Amino acid sequence: MTTPAIAITPRQLEVLEFIHSTRLARGVSPTLAEVGAYLGVHRTTARDHVHALRLAGAIDSTDNGSPRAIFVTERGRAHLAQLGRTA
Repeated sequence: MTTPAIAITPRQLEVLEFIHSTRLARGVSPTLAEVGAYLGVHRTTARDHVHALRLAGAIDSTDNGSPRAIFVTERGRAHLAQLGRTA
């Protein structure tokens, strides 16, 4: 059974890929400040993209209060795989 596609914007896809690749490379998620720096936007804008991805079910976070608590969900990984954007 295939996972239905997630309706996200190209910019949100960029954020999803960045979160995923950062976790793979460093073992931790990027902070909102790092997401903002990567995109060239303010941290508040980065937070908005992260929030939209959370609502879409592409990411989630642990509730430990850590700034690096974001992780890509199975649904988010499946979406990246469908697009051929995962390692």
